Amino acid sequence: TFNGFVAPLLEGVPSENAFKCSVFEQLEDLLETNPQANLVNIHVIQPILDSNVNILSAATVLSAYGTDQKITAIDTLKRWLMIYNQFNSKGIRVLGFSTDGDPKYLRAIRLA
Repeated sequence: TFNGFVAPLLEGVPSENAFKCSVFEQLEDLLETNPQANLVNIHVIQPILDSNVNILSAATVLSAYGTDQKITAIDTLKRWLMIYNQFNSKGIRVLGFSTDGDPKYLRAIRLA
């Protein structure tokens, strides 16, 4: 799988393994016909432990994908909802989402 392209979104969620090639000609075709990602979105999760436990839990990368930042606040909300629902279905409580200050993410927070 090649990860240097803009991941196509389906309901705000990046498609997995969207760009596969096994020969150089396929890679050439992908380079000529698909937008290149100029940024990477990384989603990180961090467990919050019981206050009685003195163990600091490390953050873990949930996903990373290429983007050209043409996503919308609605795409972001749909992705957050999918993440929330996936964790909720496994009995894991999500307390919230945060961002680095990107205006599209801040708008999604206001809409939520």
